[in-house]
Amino acid sequence: MTKTVYYLDDEVELCDVFSSFLNSQKISVKTFTNANEAIDYCNKFPPDLFLIDYRLTDTTGNIVANKISKDIRKILITGDLSVPEQDGFDEIICKPYSLTNMRTLIMKYIEDYKPL
Repeated sequence: MTKTVYYLDDEVELCDVFSSFLNSQKISVKTFTNANEAIDYCNKFPPDLFLIDYRLTDTTGNIVANKISKDIRKILITGDLSVPEQDGFDEIICKPYSLTNMRTLIMKYIEDYKPL
């Protein structure tokens, strides 16, 4: 069964690379570059896992995470050395990240997926 993974980052190139590398028979990736669109879509069609960049054009990943269901597993991705609030995330990944390691991490979350 295919699991859905959403990825929110304001850098279009990162979204394209992420989607190209991780879309497979097991993972269906949907990317967003706009936080409000991601929040709306996520609340209508909850994913199995949501990866959220910390620094976005108009907001932060923490604010986005607080506007979606607490039942959705979330991973924060950041290039910042310190993130003020980390509650609500299952894990924090630092940039730069390896796509191979990211795929392994995602598979861990979606294969062992148990609703919160």
